[in-house]
Amino acid sequence: MTTVIIVSGAPASGKSVLSKWLSQELGLHLLSKDLIKEKLFDELGCETRAKSIELGQASFAILLEHCRDRVLACESFIVESAFRKCDGPVLAALFQNYRIIHVNCLASVEAIIARFELRAFSEDRHPGHLDTENVGELSRMLEDGIFDIAIPGAIRADVHTTDFSSQMYSVATTKVLHEYAN
Repeated sequence: MTTVIIVSGAPASGKSVLSKWLSQELGLHLLSKDLIKEKLFDELGCETRAKSIELGQASFAILLEHCRDRVLACESFIVESAFRKCDGPVLAALFQNYRIIHVNCLASVEAIIARFELRAFSEDRHPGHLDTENVGELSRMLEDGIFDIAIPGAIRADVHTTDFSSQMYSVATTKVLHEYAN
């Protein structure tokens, strides 16, 4: 059966690291909202938080369009984003003829905030994200459980990413690769 692996979690929860690793391990194409958003930053610029939010919404629409293209081609793939609660039913409907493996990246609030603040000043993080202006907003969103997404009909694998150790990859291997192989 054709499979989509959806990697979700809060910003700075380890989604990008884990989804890139899964893509390499499984040989599956990876669709990532941040990669789309960063291309939009490069092409259109981004000087304000409001513009970053606007480009984030546009990149999510583009991400879903890329997903639809993969669905029409009946391809298995991985999609990664900081999906929100309201996205669960949308994703379930989009992938209704797919086996859905939902990899949910979990980390402590303290670890997420610390990583978020660290990467805000990292040269590796695209400056268009304007993360330095967003720490308070992220804290409120974590408190409100915005990123606690449920996808109806999905096989869920929670992966604890507080510690980026080989154990995290071992858990991912056990949970995700086993589901993908069956």
